[in-house]
Amino acid sequence: MEDAVRLQCSDTPAAVERGHVLYKVENRLPFVFSFLNALQILLCNVLHILWLPILLSPALCLLPADPAKVVLVSTAFLTSGVVTTLQSFLGVRLPTVTAPSALYATSFLSLLRTTHECPSNGDLYAMGPELRALEWQTRLRELQGALIFAGILQTLLGISGLQARLCRVLSPVAVAPAVILAGLTLVQDSISHLTEHWILTAGIAVFVVLFAYCLQNVRLPLPTFSIVSGLTAKCFPVFQMFPVLWTCVAVYLTYKVAGMFHTSTEYPDTNMISLKEAVDNSKWFFFAIPFEWGLPTLSVATALHVLPAVLLQSLISLFMFYAAANTCGAQPPPQAAVRRGLTVEGLGLVFGSVWGSGVTTSPVNIGLMSVTGIVSRNTTQLAALMMIFFSHFTCLTSIVAKIPISFLTALHFCLHAALVSVGISILKYVNFSSHRDGTIVGFSLFLGVIVPKWVSYPDFHIDTGLQLLDDFLGQFFTSSVFVGALFGCLLDLLLPGRISNRKTHPWKYQSEEDKKIFRLPTWEEFICSALERSPFFSTE
Repeated sequence: MEDAVRLQCSDTPAAVERGHVLYKVENRLPFVFSFLNALQILLCNVLHILWLPILLSPALCLLPADPAKVVLVSTAFLTSGVVTTLQSFLGVRLPTVTAPSALYATSFLSLLRTTHECPSNGDLYAMGPELRALEWQTRLRELQGALIFAGILQTLLGISGLQARLCRVLSPVAVAPAVILAGLTLVQDSISHLTEHWILTAGIAVFVVLFAYCLQNVRLPLPTFSIVSGLTAKCFPVFQMFPVLWTCVAVYLTYKVAGMFHTSTEYPDTNMISLKEAVDNSKWFFFAIPFEWGLPTLSVATALHVLPAVLLQSLISLFMFYAAANTCGAQPPPQAAVRRGLTVEGLGLVFGSVWGSGVTTSPVNIGLMSVTGIVSRNTTQLAALMMIFFSHFTCLTSIVAKIPISFLTALHFCLHAALVSVGISILKYVNFSSHRDGTIVGFSLFLGVIVPKWVSYPDFHIDTGLQLLDDFLGQFFTSSVFVGALFGCLLDLLLPGRISNRKTHPWKYQSEEDKKIFRLPTWEEFICSALERSPFFSTE
């Protein structure tokens, strides 16, 4: 046994042959590792799910102890789990995770503030439970109508292939700046809260880098069992595979040890969101009923207000598909896969509108895959099942509520930095010996940072004579991803020397393994794959 362990530990790591990827999309992890990685995925996407009560509760006129806040979190878990499952089976078929979109939440928040004004907390308490419920349900039905419009529009965009046709003109010099700017923008949105707990942020960054990169070659022997080979021992890079879980343990122990010497040391509290009282007032079990709060309401003003967010979010999802494919070691997804992915996201918005929760592709999971090297599809599906399970037990929400928001924000800071590294890695398809490509990338990044700040400046106003068009252009040009991709595409098309549109270019070449990732499985393959994932039928 010791010789076997020593032999397998000294063997060439699989990651050396396949780059940074430890487990490919089609690979299956041992069940325990799949569960731990699914738990890691769930932990990294919790903050996106908590964004709903953080941003929308005040605009929906919800009191701090209102159990409806827990219902919003539960429906977000349910929608994320269902749409993630559909995306992995019928959509783009990459190990992506869907979560509530901050772009949609911000658009809905602006819509509610312009159309409704909430009474004061004292007036809400004086209304009584029935009138309070009517107050927030009326606003939520308007959001449901907006989500239905957004879902139908994105579904039509996916089915028609209008946005998938962008794949013909998208090249690395346009996609790479868009992905880089997506990671940088997400970091800028949370920088104010990171500075409040800079010691925690620095500590989490150090631990993630330590476990994921410094200790990536440390392999520990662990017992494994299979029907064919029986009980054996294999070596696994457990530090690289689970850096988030190890970071949680390290941060907890650090604060415990620090508390032994400094009694005033306290862990940062979840002062951004208070779910404890809401959880105490809610039921233990929650079963979602379609249109439980009445039929959705939709107006022309609501549809026009949401339209820019739909187009922007679908464009960002397209770039996230490219980033996820690059993280998985595959070439950019074909147009058919992009069409399926955008269609499934649109249907997911329609599905989420039943409860007032809209989800889109999460960039955080792409950063996590880049750090861990685990891009297995079955672990993402297991994480989706865990989300669906969480949605039915509101008592489990109390566990989520105890996770400090400062910790999750600092963790997102590291994963967004990893997303930036994914965008930089796409530049491997760029010929930097050519002055043309380097100029396009530099200008796209520069304009993607400067233009949104310039448009957001208080003294700057877009004046076309039509207020609706002014707001429409304002939302587009305040998006760094859109500006960077726009100028990247324009410069790439206008400047002479473009060669990335040729089928022989590495950016366009699809190997048989890549085609297998994006191809829809037959029913026979689906059944066999489901049986092989089961620990009862596994032969490994």
